[in-house]
This record gives sequence, structure tokens and C-alpha cells, in this order.
Amino acid sequence: MTGSQIYRTRPAYRALLEAALRELLPIVTPCTGAMHQLKEFIFLSSPDSVTPLHSDHEHNILLQLRGTKTMTVFPQADEEITPGEAHERFYKGLAHRNLLWREEYGRHGRAFDLKPGDAMHVPVMAPHRVKNGLDVSVGFSMTWRSDRTYAVADAHTFNSVLRTTGFNPARPKRYPARSRLRALAWRARRKSGVVKLS
Repeated sequence: MTGSQIYRTRPAYRALLEAALRELLPIVTPCTGAMHQLKEFIFLSSPDSVTPLHSDHEHNILLQLRGTKTMTVFPQADEEITPGEAHERFYKGLAHRNLLWREEYGRHGRAFDLKPGDAMHVPVMAPHRVKNGLDVSVGFSMTWRSDRTYAVADAHTFNSVLRTTGFNPARPKRYPARSRLRALAWRARRKSGVVKLS
């Protein structure tokens, strides 16, 4: 995986992560570009625990190893749950990845029941909430960034700059072919030293 980086990973886990993700390269690379910042997480969850509604800026594949859980995933572009300004605050470092939960959001989501041997992909910045089953749960999560996620982040950040000048820019698409100019504009602005995020 040329150009990829793996952080704080023990050799055995690094080998497992690289082997698993290498199988995805023919599918992932044409769609999103090279994989960067490869990471893995082992989640040990107590019975009946809840992981709050949140969204992640990485690509994420979760493998359920022990126990059961229900993961409810919400549309990435749902303006009621995460308006464009919320994404902009996140990418500017002004907001946590955890999101406010309201019971009425439940109707927007799709629930997936996971048991040992199941795996699922969670789209980038798609809000999700996890309810553990009645036993201890063990999950293995593989994440990575990509050229596309960097472009999305840059486009959102540039949107926040446009907003300060009175514009109301449309939120970037999930795979932002049309937002490429905004991403490039933000990178040029950042390199020039003319950066103001407040």
C-alpha cells in the first residue's frame, strides 16, 4: 500500500490490518484514491452499553468477533441531524465527533444487527449509533483516510471561509467531483498563509 502510514500498531496487528485491507485495494483505490493513515481498533463493550451518535471522517469497516450489537446508520447528508455547518465546525476542530441525539432521529436511520462473523462498512461522516447486546462484545475496526476524504475535509473548510463572506455554499458531495475546486482553493489559501477560521 504505497504511501500509506500505520500509527502505533504492533507488528502482528499491522500484518493483519495490511492483509485485510490489501484485499480491498482493487475496489477501493479506483473509487477513493490511495489508502492513508491505516489504523485498527479493538472495541470491548459492556453488555447493553450504548455508543453515542457520532460520525467519523475515516472509511471504516467493522468486524464483529464476539457478542452482538445493533448499529443504526443515518444518511451522511441528513440536514436535520448534521447540517453542512456542523461538518464545517468538525473539520475546523471546533466540534467533537459526537452528535446531539434526539429520539425523533430514530426514524431516519437503518438498523443492522451484527453477530460474530458479520462485518459492515460505515460510510465517511455517516452518523451512527451502537447498542450492544446482552453479552460482552468484541469488535475489530479497520479505518483509513483517502484522497477523497482529504478533498471533502478541504471543501468543507473552504465552505466555512465562504460563509464568513456572506455566501451560503452548498455542502460538498460525499465524493466531491464538483467540490474539487473548493478543495484546491482551500489548499492554496492554506499554503499562502492566509488562513482565518474564526
